[in-house]
Amino acid sequence: MKVGDNVNIDFAIGKTLVRGGGTRLFQLGLAGYAEFQLSEDSGDQALVAPRLGKDRVFALGPEVGFILPQEKLNFLVRVLPEFGAHSRTSGVTIVAAGGKSF
Repeated sequence: MKVGDNVNIDFAIGKTLVRGGGTRLFQLGLAGYAEFQLSEDSGDQALVAPRLGKDRVFALGPEVGFILPQEKLNFLVRVLPEFGAHSRTSGVTIVAAGGKSF
């Protein structure tokens, strides 16, 4: 089976709160994505796909970030529950990230 091509559109909007005279930054916001299948699945195992149509799903949830500018460290957590799924399963996407600048 060859899965059809998808496009994913990510977005986020938020506010940065400065604390400790700029030594700590907190980011609070809302993040999400929309994912759409552009082409049909193909192959012997894709018999059901044309009947169900192309898949799509949406997600929306909170984003929290923490930045320590003096240490050049940043952390981020997103929790994105999916909704509006069509021709696919849905769930929750959890993103945890950290970075160190040099």
